Amino acid sequence: MPGDYVLLILLIAIAVTGNYMRFFMHIDVEAYRAFFSNLFHLRFDVPVRNTTFLLHFLLVQAFLIYFPFSKLVHVIGGSLTLKWTLR
Repeated sequence: MPGDYVLLILLIAIAVTGNYMRFFMHIDVEAYRAFFSNLFHLRFDVPVRNTTFLLHFLLVQAFLIYFPFSKLVHVIGGSLTLKWTLR
């Protein structure tokens, strides 16, 4: 199915960008902490200049948007159904 390939490519891209940042880049934890804090408070005044991080962040957001409409949602539904039937 084409949707399976989209999901697979998305997951591979997330893994590649995440591992690239982990192995080859310096991670400034305070800058990311400030970025996510401002993002949580809906203030966009601290730009992160790391394009790999922004690409990784965008890919993860795309995965989270795509997740409820994909076949992966059945993993959660199946686990919850199994838990409820074992009561």
